[in-house]
Amino acid sequence: ALPAAAAADGGPGSLQPVAPPSPYEMDDLARRLKAVGDKLEARIEKENRDLAEARGHVEGIRARTSESLAILEKESAAIKDELAGKAADETKVADLTKRIRTEQQKALIKRFVAAEMEKENAKLKADLGLTPEQAAAYDQVAAEMMDKFADVGSSFMDGEANPLKFAELVQENNTKMSAVLSPDQMKQYTDYQQKRWGNRGGGGGGGGGEGAK
Repeated sequence: ALPAAAAADGGPGSLQPVAPPSPYEMDDLARRLKAVGDKLEARIEKENRDLAEARGHVEGIRARTSESLAILEKESAAIKDELAGKAADETKVADLTKRIRTEQQKALIKRFVAAEMEKENAKLKADLGLTPEQAAAYDQVAAEMMDKFADVGSSFMDGEANPLKFAELVQENNTKMSAVLSPDQMKQYTDYQQKRWGNRGGGGGGGGGEGAK
């Protein structure tokens, strides 16, 4: 039984009976609590899905970034290889161009001096009184040295020749000629050089060798 009121006027000392909630109120309260719980659960589930989706995006970005970096590294390596290849090709082209230019210059030098040298050598061989064997050996040395002198001439045209190289070739020429000519013939030969070329002729050729007398 509920306690009765202590005073009829409902003063502070009085106790009012409290009626229990009705079944309808209990059901309504339960529905409201369930609705709040459902909303909270749905919100948590949505946030979890959003978080999982965000993590998926991050992983996707990481994967795409790694893939892009790998592709970039591969392309960079390919570009470096291509540039290195082009540099090597340019070096080859430059070397080939220089060789072609050198051969063209040598051919040009030979073309302009060959006729004159042929006349001079013919006169020299006649003046020196060479035997047929000496003449053949003389022509061989002259042809060999002509190629070397043309090389030096080509270098002079490129501005690369050592001025001493010409004198070295003259000395080499005279050494080889001294093996072909007699001492008297060699003296005539070097006298002609001195007269024809002056100091560039290399002076004496070291006298006669052990060639024909």
